[in-house]
Amino acid sequence: MIAHIGYHKTGTTFLQHNVFPNIEGINFYNVNIEKNSFFKEKICWSPTLEFDKVEVMKELDISDNTLYSFENFVGFMGKGTYNYEIAHRLKEIGFKKIIVAIRRQDKMMESLYRQHVQSGGTLKPNEYLKDVRYFRWSFLDYYPLIKLYIELFGRENVLILMQEELKESSENVARKIVEFCGAEGLEMKPANSQTNTSLSVLAIRLLRVINHFTYSNLRPSNLISKSISTWKMRTLLKYLDPYSISLISFKKSFYSDSFQNETLKKFEGSNKKIEKEFGVNISNYGYLENDISSI
Repeated sequence: MIAHIGYHKTGTTFLQHNVFPNIEGINFYNVNIEKNSFFKEKICWSPTLEFDKVEVMKELDISDNTLYSFENFVGFMGKGTYNYEIAHRLKEIGFKKIIVAIRRQDKMMESLYRQHVQSGGTLKPNEYLKDVRYFRWSFLDYYPLIKLYIELFGRENVLILMQEELKESSENVARKIVEFCGAEGLEMKPANSQTNTSLSVLAIRLLRVINHFTYSNLRPSNLISKSISTWKMRTLLKYLDPYSISLISFKKSFYSDSFQNETLKKFEGSNKKIEKEFGVNISNYGYLENDISSI
C-alpha cells in the first residue's frame, strides 16, 4: 500500500483528480470522498489506547498496488495533531511507501489563514498565528515529520514533492509519482477542471466579517439562521469576486514582505537539512531565499 499524506494546500486536489486516478495498474482511493469519517476517527483522531489495528485493516484494500490519498495523515491542518501516532499507525497497518508534498512556508502560512476564514473562522491574520486552537509554528517545520517517515519506511520509500514544482511542471511530477509507485504508466486525459480557486484578499476580509453571523463548524452558534452558512456565502463571493471585488482588491497578501522573510528565515536551517540530508533541491524554489521580492 502507498499513502499520500499531504501536506494540506500543496496541490492535493489536482493530484487527486488528474494524476492518481490515471496511474495505470494502481487502485486509487480518494479518502476525502471514500470513508472519510472512518479514516479520521480510526487512524487520524483515535487516542493511542483506542487504536485498533485489526479493525482498521478489515476496511482497507491491502494490495501492494493500492494508493490512498488523505491530507489529514500529516495531522490536523495547521497544527499537526497526532502526526507522530499516525506515522506509526500507517507503518503498523501495512503501508510500504509514502508520498509527501511540501510548500514554501511563507506561502503555506498565507494559505492556511485563508482556509481558516473559508471554514468559518473570524480571526484576523496575526490573531490566527497566535491562537494554538488553529495554528502551531511547528506545522511549518517539515523536516522532523519527513525524517520520521524516512526512519520508519526508508529513504527509498519516501517521495518528497514540492507544490512549486507541481505548479511549474505537473508532467514532471506525474512521472516521478509513476516511477515511485512502480506503475505501468500514466493514462493521459484532459485535465480535470476541479481546482481550488482563491478568493482575493478583500473577499477573504469580507467573508471574515460575514462569518460572525453565519453558521459553520467553527461557529455553530450563528446569529442569523443555520441555513445561512459560511459555505453558501463563500460560494456567493467566489461568483462575485472575479467581476467586482477583486477589481478593487489591491493587496496580494495578508502578511507583509518583511514578515514573510522572517518566516522563511525561521525555517531556513530546517529547510537546508531537507536539501542536504534527503537530496531534495528546494533551493531552486525559494525555500532558502531571504528576499522574497526576488523570487
